[in-house]
Amino acid sequence: MMGHQLELVESSGTARAYGGLALRPALGTRGRAAVELLDGEGVLGVYVDTAFSGLLLGALRGRRRGAAWALAWGRTGADGRAPAVAFEGGGPLRRRSLPVAVTGVGERFWMATAQGEFKTVTAAAPGRVESWRLGALGA
Repeated sequence: MMGHQLELVESSGTARAYGGLALRPALGTRGRAAVELLDGEGVLGVYVDTAFSGLLLGALRGRRRGAAWALAWGRTGADGRAPAVAFEGGGPLRRRSLPVAVTGVGERFWMATAQGEFKTVTAAAPGRVESWRLGALGA
């Protein structure tokens, strides 16, 4: 993943992801920035910006109409920049890593999404790298 320079695509409104999910900027308690994770039926979760938030706030995988997808979201750095993000998947002999474009959601959050079978996601920013296992949605 090192050496990949991915551009942050700004989105002030709802950002759509594969799998029928979306992230929407919101306002949390005490006026803090927040983001809502949405599916076609409503809000699945709310994440509020705090000083203790990491690069990654959530990561899911699933299937829709037979097509596999992956989604990760998190908080931008103090400088407002999103990390470089890559989804990883495959078995030990066929491991692959897919760097993906990152979309800004509001002023403090980002999301990355991809089609395909993935097991983990890694987010990297100067001085910090976080990896998460993707949770299964609907399993």
